Amino acid sequence: MTGVDISEEMVKTAAENAEKAGLSHKVQFMLGDSQCLPFKDNTFDVAINECAVGIPDDSQKVLNEMVRVVKLGGRILIHESTWRIRLSQEEKDEFAERYGTTPLEFDEWRAMLEKAGVKNIVYEFEQWSKPEMFWKIRKDRDVKHWFFTMTIPEKLTTLKRIFARYGLNGVITVMKNERVFYRTVLQRKLGYALFKGEK
Repeated sequence: MTGVDISEEMVKTAAENAEKAGLSHKVQFMLGDSQCLPFKDNTFDVAINECAVGIPDDSQKVLNEMVRVVKLGGRILIHESTWRIRLSQEEKDEFAERYGTTPLEFDEWRAMLEKAGVKNIVYEFEQWSKPEMFWKIRKDRDVKHWFFTMTIPEKLTTLKRIFARYGLNGVITVMKNERVFYRTVLQRKLGYALFKGEK
């Protein structure tokens, strides 16, 4: 199993987590760009992208690359932020700027997968789009409210780092973006969709 990320810090963290879990002999992590994967055609049985297709500049390239590196008959899976209702382009653009990724509408994701060459697509949408799916993400405890996704010490550490790098305006921006994000989720404008298909 091979994991790829464009961030050296994420690659390092993934490797450390694998070692802590006793899995480092089964997995490897490497630096790479999902828009131009460092693998030959038809290398893997499965390609999975977890909420990162919408981050790079060209999401279609990411999907094309996933299909390219999978063997014929192999599986492609993505789990992506997906608009649950139709919004104006202005509202979508503002949210994407705050969120750091570009959610698409359900039909847009499906069309892009088909364009990349994914066949026999099945999906799960509603069950992944419940608002609590955005904060019930901790392995160490059950989170009852979005505000407590991070513990208070974790929030303080994060805000301290943001302040050190971006100053007070950075802290204010992050706190405002968090409120906008969860308001969008609670208004049921944004959800997740899981798509599965084959090459």
